Amino acid sequence: MEQSSVSTIVVLLGLVFLAVILGFAIWQGAAKRNQGMRQFCADHGLTFQGRDNRVLSVISPFVLGHRQRIKHAIRGMSGNYKGVHIVILDLFESGLTKSHVNQTVMCISSASLRLPRFIIVPHNISHVVNGSSWQRRVLRDNLRKLKHAQACVDVDMSDCPAVATEYVVRGADRGAVRRLLTPRAIVHLSNIKSLCVEGCENRLTIWREGHIVPVDKLEETLAEAMSICEIFAT
Repeated sequence: MEQSSVSTIVVLLGLVFLAVILGFAIWQGAAKRNQGMRQFCADHGLTFQGRDNRVLSVISPFVLGHRQRIKHAIRGMSGNYKGVHIVILDLFESGLTKSHVNQTVMCISSASLRLPRFIIVPHNISHVVNGSSWQRRVLRDNLRKLKHAQACVDVDMSDCPAVATEYVVRGADRGAVRRLLTPRAIVHLSNIKSLCVEGCENRLTIWREGHIVPVDKLEETLAEAMSICEIFAT
């Protein structure tokens, strides 16, 4: 056998070996996260859900940053928690190009919520995903496309610099959104960085663009989401 053929076979075997190692690491990471989320469910009285896109119906009214991305549920949890219904999803969102994003989304449904349609996303999106230049371009494009989402329009927050410098605020009814953003809500939001919030009727979604919440941070992030729900509750 020629030396070049042997070298080619060695290279191919090396690539196969690396692919197997990478696949095993991915599988191991997913299994560990599933185990952690199952334990979180057991500790909080929730139900674990595997890969099942039927759970996406709870977030179907929402843009979640980019209405053109196709959403896939990797795993999730749901159930009643402290008087509200929560759904926590790990989502994989894919676009036509490289606009794919993994992120954890928390959706809260509560009878005490009477929300106008609105969305609040970080103004400086380069602080949201510390990735490559194409990721930042995709996120900038996502913000532009929000202008066409559900007839939402800009809400002027220039008199609230703590919010205006950090977030873009859009809504279907400017007056209703401004009434929702009470001084207490403005102070609370200004103290939370890189958070995306979207609301409609009795549902509220909270996420950070491109961020999967680690299992050991789920408790903290859920408390953060519940605090926002409490502020917006009537």
